[in-house]
Amino acid sequence: MPFMASRTTHRSEVVYRSPAGPGVAVGTLLILAPIGAMALAGAAVKGFDSASLIVLAVVLSTLISAMVLASRAAAFVRCSRELVTVGVAPFWRSRLLRRDIVELAVVRVDAYADYGGWGIKGSARSSRGRLYSVGGTDTVQIVMRDGRRYFVTFKDSATPDRVCGALQSGS
Repeated sequence: MPFMASRTTHRSEVVYRSPAGPGVAVGTLLILAPIGAMALAGAAVKGFDSASLIVLAVVLSTLISAMVLASRAAAFVRCSRELVTVGVAPFWRSRLLRRDIVELAVVRVDAYADYGGWGIKGSARSSRGRLYSVGGTDTVQIVMRDGRRYFVTFKDSATPDRVCGALQSGS
């Protein structure tokens, strides 16, 4: 489900999310598999004694946790009356004062060509700005009064228009 918007009544927030695809867990496994293999080889060299088994268990549980966290990643924009929060859950977020937003636009961003891949890339104060992406090219650009620039990419092409509409309407 590429688009999810939910309204919470206790703080009148609207959240727009773009979850990572299922391939993220596989990609994380491929990146972290050598670490698990080295831990297994180290335990084998030690004859699978109790200390090496404990280390192996810790390493493997950490790798599994990393896979689960990566598979739950989602780029998001949360809009409330005073704040706009952008980021990639569960890793990082930036809180922006709504009154300091001076420009909103829907743009197309190629995370691989422009930023070297998806994730949390760049700096908000640089000319390219900070990118929050787990895939897709349809992007909300937010420019702040002090020049900071944020880009949140969505897989669903209609979501950036919804986000801009929500931010312009004050909801």
